[in-house]
Amino acid sequence: EMLKDAQQQVSASIAKLEEAPLSEKPVVAGLQALHLAQQALTGATAVAASTADSLIQSPGLDSALTGAKESVANARGQLFALLRSLSAQAGSLLQRAEAVGLSTAVALDKRFGVVDTAASLDAQYGVSTLAAEGYKQGVATVASLDAKYALKDRATAAVEG
Repeated sequence: EMLKDAQQQVSASIAKLEEAPLSEKPVVAGLQALHLAQQALTGATAVAASTADSLIQSPGLDSALTGAKESVANARGQLFALLRSLSAQAGSLLQRAEAVGLSTAVALDKRFGVVDTAASLDAQYGVSTLAAEGYKQGVATVASLDAKYALKDRATAAVEG
């Protein structure tokens, strides 16, 4: 029975990971792994609580549970450190890409008059209006994903420990 439950939980975790966008997969995988580890520890604690009092007082069982709790705590700390590191690296990469993009854009504009061409296309086809609508739809999609998966709450809870 417990093995079936564990298999179902792992399958559900894999399904959640497959559904997640590529950019969110590391965070989703880490949170799912942490969730499964906590459930396993909760299950082991429940089994220990349901055994005879003499077994619960057993130093071997007590040390095994303590060791499991410490392992989960260590894994959680390592996971959060990894997530912070990934976030910092992504931020650094984004800053470098932004700097390169800006200098490239300035060079292209000087060479090809991109700004003038863009203004002409915007006047002719309403590109800025389409971009604004796309932005609004993107914000709505992010809000929908947050409502569906509670991403903001999960991230806050993960950071706060």
